[in-house]
Amino acid sequence: MRRQPLNWEVFLTRVMSLEVKTPVYFSLAIPRFLFKTPIPDEGSGPTATPAWKVALITGWLQRVGLFTPDEPKFGRAGFVVFTALLYDDLKGLWRGLFPDKAWMRAHYRFHRGWLLPYYYGRRLVDLALHRVAT
Repeated sequence: MRRQPLNWEVFLTRVMSLEVKTPVYFSLAIPRFLFKTPIPDEGSGPTATPAWKVALITGWLQRVGLFTPDEPKFGRAGFVVFTALLYDDLKGLWRGLFPDKAWMRAHYRFHRGWLLPYYYGRRLVDLALHRVAT
């Protein structure tokens, strides 16, 4: 941020269109707080997250310790809840849990459409138990 100019208008338009305000808010707030990275006010306005969510996520991040990478951070249920909080709304969470058919076919490499419900179930198990890359 110090060395590379950024067109905030384009950046914020993209953030809003992708519906990633919550993770972007924390991606900007953490370096601003920890390293005094110069983030313009435009970088916190439209990407602002509801105060209750900021308080909850911030408290959680403080408890798990960002600077102790080898320490356990979350239990399985806690990880699921924390990840769900990073979505801007329920619609985004739903899309994260149940991506479109094309994504599912490419990711799980199946070709028969009738297998889609099985792979959605498998995805939910993977997300809950295995913390797979999504």
